[in-house]
Formats: sequence, C-alpha cells, structure tokens
Amino acid sequence: MAGERTEAKLVNGKWLLTGEKNMVTGVSIALRLPYGGGFVTITRTGPLEAKHRAITTMLFMVKRNGGVVNTGFETRDYEEWGGRRGGIPTGYLRLNGAPVDPEFVLGEVNNGFKIVMEGFDVARTLIGAAALGTARWMLEQGREWIRSRVVFGKPISSYQSISFKYAELSTRLEAARLMVYRAAWLADKFYRGGDSSVSILDIANAGGAMAKMLAVEAAIDVGLEVMKWFGGVSYFKETPPIARAFLGALSYYVGAEGTQNIMRLIVARGINR
Repeated sequence: MAGERTEAKLVNGKWLLTGEKNMVTGVSIALRLPYGGGFVTITRTGPLEAKHRAITTMLFMVKRNGGVVNTGFETRDYEEWGGRRGGIPTGYLRLNGAPVDPEFVLGEVNNGFKIVMEGFDVARTLIGAAALGTARWMLEQGREWIRSRVVFGKPISSYQSISFKYAELSTRLEAARLMVYRAAWLADKFYRGGDSSVSILDIANAGGAMAKMLAVEAAIDVGLEVMKWFGGVSYFKETPPIARAFLGALSYYVGAEGTQNIMRLIVARGINR
C-alpha cells in the first residue's frame, strides 16, 4: 500500500489518474447501472519515497448519474474459479488520464493511508461474516447428508469419525461467530459510540484480523470435510453445490481484504507494543 504506483496529478483543476488497479469489484455492473457508480481509488499524489505520506483516496466515477460514462479508462472482468464472489464480478481498471473532480477527494490530500487502513479493518469483519454464512450453509448440507446416508446398515452420522468431526466443526463455527460479533461490537463502540476505551488497534487486531482469520479458516475446513462426507458426488451439479460454495470461501482465504498470512502479521505486530 505504501508503495502505491497509481498516480494522480492535478491538471487544470482536475485530478488525472494514471496506472492500473487489479481485483476491482463490480466495474462492469457500475457501467450497466442506469444511475452509474464509482470506486474508492488509492492513488499517489507525491513522490514514491514519501511512501504512505503521499497516499490520497479519491472517488473515481466510471459512470455518472444520467448515464454519462467517464473517460480515460478501460476495464475487463476476470473469470473466477468459484463463480462470482458474492454474486459480483471482479476485474481490473487501466487508468490513462481518467479525471476526478477535486470534490471527490476523500479526506485530505496525502492523508488517505489512514482512511484506507481503517476501511480494511472494518471490511474484514464483513468478510468474516460472509465466510460464516458460507460455512454454516455447507455444514447444514453436510448434516442432512450424514443423517440420511446409510453405510453398513447405519447412518454415517452414527460413526464417531463423522459425528466427532461434526461436533468439532460446529464448535469452531460458534467460536468464530462470537469473534465476528465481538469485532462488530468493537467497531460500533469506536465509530458510533465514541468509546475511548476502544482503540484503532483493537479494531485492527481483535476486530478485523482475528475475526477474518478464524472465520475464513473455519469455512475452509468445513468445506473440505463436508465434501469428504459427500464423497465423489460432491462434484456433481445434481447434488448441493458444496464444491462451488467451498471455492467461494477459498477466495476469502487467498485474497479478499488480505491473505491469512497478512492477518497473522497484523496480530503478531502486537507482541512488542
């Protein structure tokens, strides 16, 4: 983030953006909507050696209200393994002098790094909640399957190798759910309640990073286990799409709002505080 290379230069009263953005959510949808839409864009408005002190956030409108498409950009959606994460396509933006009006600068020029990082902290709580929903659905599908699937004259839920794993995963999901609730509670206290007992570091650590780490990894483990319960039929479209849901959770595991190793790094930084 501090090494951001997309640049914004003020020319004749407008900021002109040059660079590329990957993993952008919903650009093609914004272009199709009659009322348009835009994206919070992280740009460099100073020298590269200034690092995070030269980062500015701007709202780049790809299509304005009234159907007017902006200039100076091109976009394309990526093909994703698990379909569209959250039902929304992911793509890239190539910016070539794309204009942004000064009133669309968020906060102060060269002071956008703090805004972006706070946004990530809260968004990770939302990712945790999304992962929990995916995991709970997969576990419910697995529960119905192991109760109805009969092997050697008994439902496979009666075997400890299955039932104990179900118990473990259910417990982990409940623990992750409470962590996500706590993250949302901390964010409410800090941003809406003005509670001085909560710091921005609490939001980053216990709020965002821990919640996402626990919930996403629980979802991955649930998906893998439930697919093993279903066996080969988990790959068939005629059965509940466990594999498809698992791939959706995998997108959170490998990238959305930061990889799992980044979550560990954020928490680990607190060792010497």
